Amino acid sequence: MTTSPVHEAAFPVGVTIDFAGAYEGDSDIGLQMLDDAGVAWEFVAPEESGALGPTQLSAYSAILTGPARVTAEALDAARPAPLLLARFGIGTDMLDLGACTRHDVIVSITPDATARPVAVAALALVLASTLRMHAKDVMVREGDWVQDRRRWLGRGLVGRTVGIIGFGNIGTILAELLRPLEVRIVVCDPYRRPEDARRLGVELIGLPELLDRSDVVVVACPLTDETRHMIGPAELARMRPSASLVNVARGQILDQGALTVALANGAISGAGLDVFEQEPLPASDPLTSLPNVMLSPHGLSQTDQLMSDSSASAVRAILDVKAGRTPRFVANRAVLERPGLLARLKSRRQRRDSARDQAAG
Repeated sequence: MTTSPVHEAAFPVGVTIDFAGAYEGDSDIGLQMLDDAGVAWEFVAPEESGALGPTQLSAYSAILTGPARVTAEALDAARPAPLLLARFGIGTDMLDLGACTRHDVIVSITPDATARPVAVAALALVLASTLRMHAKDVMVREGDWVQDRRRWLGRGLVGRTVGIIGFGNIGTILAELLRPLEVRIVVCDPYRRPEDARRLGVELIGLPELLDRSDVVVVACPLTDETRHMIGPAELARMRPSASLVNVARGQILDQGALTVALANGAISGAGLDVFEQEPLPASDPLTSLPNVMLSPHGLSQTDQLMSDSSASAVRAILDVKAGRTPRFVANRAVLERPGLLARLKSRRQRRDSARDQAAG
């Protein structure tokens, strides 16, 4: 970490404390790029609530943040608000995007680093759920090798239908990964045009039809007001008893209680879940005792490559804003039209040019 007094720097940067373990373990998480650029930075711990408070927000020009929440109330009280929240990952449900825009705060994300690892994680859960991997793992550990092998017969994918809810970067890459398995692919995404789907070799349909037709349903859409509890009792009832469901998006998109009932009653065959309505998932949750669900702690996609690539992407956004440039991946695009933000970026460019002139001497 740089030894410069961070809060006296012209562009102080905070890095939420959840990155400290990786940094202290000498993992390549991109922070060396800040040191190489001469940027003063330090770790910052969110409040006990898991949110960044007004004092923390106002102390930095940019914050590289993981799961920390940022509320409208905290931004209203921050004087000044940071210029950038560089989000590690692509989910923004923990940030009040509207408030960030109102306060001229850019929110950057890292889809260039996360889309493929998340798509690979989705593929892993598709295979795990259809091959009944969790039940078979338990079967071996408990010594029921012969007795239960037929009971947990897997389900082949050739000629079957995989439905993908949300056909953005993750869904598109997942479709590419699935093609060698000789499956039919249907997708549901109100923001995609039929010609886009045809070009990518998939069929664009509505959610009810996707649930009716799919042997595996993969949830890969963002969490919004429209998608919250999009999959509830009525939607699960439309799925085939032989079908399985995979969620690599956000837990709140599913009605977890309804899903638990469907799995326990055999209304659907199985599930693979990397996300949950409450995280961490309590050890006493009934999902943990079901043999037909594979569980992962919102981290199946996290690899050494994802960590380094995501951090590097977030740091590039920080360096862009420090220089007065617009980052490549901005979640709240409306902020880029606000006069207040444009003035702040112009000021950064003037500082950069002045420093360059002084160095040229």
